Amino acid sequence: MVIYLGLQIGFLGALDWKDAGLAPGDWAGLTSSDWASSPLFSALGAAGFGSFATVLLIDAAVSPAGNGWVTLGSAARASYAFGVDAYAPAPLAKVNRYGIPWISLITALVVSALFLLPFPSWYQLVSVVSAGLVLSYLMGSAILPVLRRTAPDLPGTWRLPAIRLWAPTGYAAGLFIVYAAGFSALVQLLIIAFAGLAVYGAYTSVRSGWVRRGTGWALSTAFLVAWVAVTVRGGWFMHVSGARRPDSWDFPWYMGAMVATVALFLAALRAASTAEGRRHLDAGVWLIATLLAVLAVSHYGAFGPLATPPLGEPYDLLAVVALALVSYGWAVRSGFRTEQLDRALAEDRPRPRTAPCPMR
Repeated sequence: MVIYLGLQIGFLGALDWKDAGLAPGDWAGLTSSDWASSPLFSALGAAGFGSFATVLLIDAAVSPAGNGWVTLGSAARASYAFGVDAYAPAPLAKVNRYGIPWISLITALVVSALFLLPFPSWYQLVSVVSAGLVLSYLMGSAILPVLRRTAPDLPGTWRLPAIRLWAPTGYAAGLFIVYAAGFSALVQLLIIAFAGLAVYGAYTSVRSGWVRRGTGWALSTAFLVAWVAVTVRGGWFMHVSGARRPDSWDFPWYMGAMVATVALFLAALRAASTAEGRRHLDAGVWLIATLLAVLAVSHYGAFGPLATPPLGEPYDLLAVVALALVSYGWAVRSGFRTEQLDRALAEDRPRPRTAPCPMR
């Protein structure tokens, strides 16, 4: 944090408004200026440190490349684990003679490349990736009290005190970070994330025996087609500048179409599911509802595309905090003890030692 704060202070002192082509004090204009994609490099060049700017440019390629290789390996191992635990197709769990999950590695590479398509600059890509990463951490705040209730004897090396304070506080902070990523980044993330509902209907539900294969595939295909149509008519996908296409829907229509499409799919899938499938589906609705609600707040809040947002500061923060508390309570109440937890506890339970064979 000290390093990043130092970089921010250094940038503020080195900012050359004339070189950036902006009027002094036009902070909002920086995001669309020539300095947006390379602020420190531009600052060094404007100050006359061209040789050191070249070193910075080289590091700008080397450093993300190293992080990218590590992240690619982690993503491959994550999808490998999905295959092992039957959350994804079994071929993802295949490894070669070197122990590398090569199918998962190729899958991670292709999916990562697809994420680069709608983002013309580095900081816009980082906004979406950061929001997705925080979103995954957000669930931990709700999982902790559920595990305390459903598995009180779960072994661990450390126990967090005062979870009634820290769990909802962390949840609210995480949801605000997702919100602060901005409407453009959030709508891109949710378009991609909700498309994954088709995977849940066509694979997870079918693989778990909750829905018949033909029904699951039919419902998921219909949902995916409808979702693509709504996304195209919405005009926000791959438009990260904050403006939508001129011929697209207004946001209330787009939001209504999103909610209706997701709700109809979930209702149809629930009607076709077994009792166990309905139980799992009902336990996950809180997350979908929360993401749709925070998207609506984001559009009308200070980080949205409106010049005069109805939910300006600090009302947007209050709205997100209120939403977070309701969502957190809903999430905790939805949790239950699953078969996966029973298997995990059984695997962690110490095995009884067998008596040694008596000497003869």
